[in-house]
Amino acid sequence: MNRNEFRFFDRLRVRWAEVDMQKIVFNGHYLMYFDTAVAGYWRAMAMPYHETMAFLDGDLYVRKATLEYLASARYDDTLEVGIRCSRIGNSSILFGAAAFRGDALLVSGELVYVFANPKTQTSLPVPAQLHTLLQDGPGRLLISSTAPPAALRLTLPDLRSRLLAAPVHQLRELDEAGQMQVLEARAARRGLELSREAAAYLVHRLPRDMHSLCAVLDRLDEAALVAQRRLTVPFVREVLEAQVPGST
Repeated sequence: MNRNEFRFFDRLRVRWAEVDMQKIVFNGHYLMYFDTAVAGYWRAMAMPYHETMAFLDGDLYVRKATLEYLASARYDDTLEVGIRCSRIGNSSILFGAAAFRGDALLVSGELVYVFANPKTQTSLPVPAQLHTLLQDGPGRLLISSTAPPAALRLTLPDLRSRLLAAPVHQLRELDEAGQMQVLEARAARRGLELSREAAAYLVHRLPRDMHSLCAVLDRLDEAALVAQRRLTVPFVREVLEAQVPGST
């Protein structure tokens, strides 16, 4: 198992309370790491867990969890936990999980969830909507256009019908509030806490395109990791003055 098998990662830093007398992460904590990463997986798919389960009239319950330990994490290590949907059965969903330190695989695991009635906890078939969203195959097809499928001049009837049946999303330029939300969400996925004031500081003082804003956030992430600082306005200003002259 390697990093290339995962498209989603949840980053964390090992805390002192998670280390045992052997000065390594206690084995049971890896299940907590994986469970936390699964929650991040749901967020990354823009499916708030509780709201999604309520909409589907069911819930997911852990049926089985297995871990394989290959190496140990230690205090203050930065870990990246990969999560992927490996298989979907009639009523069960198998998630693959792995904890990496850099490119080194430390612990791998499998989590089996059963979709069930929350009142009786009896199994139910995995809903078609959930089955489609969780399919985590090796590739996806993304088509962009300046017009919706119905307005395109397509000569192939089969292609036209397939495009008309596919989900269509209209992309709009983000306003200031939307850019701040994207920065906050991107920071949260990296395990950072970006305050609303710091996000506003970035949006007001940098080029308004998301590519530039995200590039600066990446540099701030590295600087915060080295300095062991939170992304406050004073720290952001300090980093920008050092790396992006004239940004303040």
